[in-house]
Amino acid sequence: MNMNPTNFRSLLRSTLLEGGVLFLGAVLVPLVVISDREVFMHGLSEHSVTEFLQAILVLLSASVFWMRSAQLPEYRSWLQCMGGFFTIVLIREMDFYLDYVYHGFWSLVASLFLVFVVVLALRSRGTFKNGLAHFISSNSTPYFMSGVIIVIVFSRIFGSGDFLQSIMQDQYSAAIKTYIQEGLELLGYFLVTVGAVKFALMTRSKK
Repeated sequence: MNMNPTNFRSLLRSTLLEGGVLFLGAVLVPLVVISDREVFMHGLSEHSVTEFLQAILVLLSASVFWMRSAQLPEYRSWLQCMGGFFTIVLIREMDFYLDYVYHGFWSLVASLFLVFVVVLALRSRGTFKNGLAHFISSNSTPYFMSGVIIVIVFSRIFGSGDFLQSIMQDQYSAAIKTYIQEGLELLGYFLVTVGAVKFALMTRSKK
């Protein structure tokens, strides 16, 4: 297939940019985890840089979907569901602080917000299918799905205590489990954010 030189340069530039972003994430994630251990000397507590960046990335992803839901009424219901999902994930990530009210308070906040999102999305439910179809067909979806799978599946399996104990045996350490699991979650949230931002850039002409 012959390709116009201008299109080839544009494609190459886009590919190198995306590759650079992914490379940056692959390098920064372990550096952040290492810095929590070696520089800040507080491990992966709720006040760690790793946990803070996880919350920031989830907040950014949620914000992207909420903003686009206001700007793209033809996809509103789906985008509100996406924004609501990541807002609930953020509430779960902030459970340590919400527990100051009482233990498990985050689940009440998340449940109430879920009801709000469902009611909100139902008001424009006719746009859900179009929004889902548009999102699936976009090339931001592989980043998004990869990130979600890493957070929900891979980090839980590869970072599970049983799995690591079977490999490390007497050398097993709960701290190592935490570092691996939280590092994988940070990488997953990074990919989700890349997908969300990429989706926003792709649809910016539809304001």
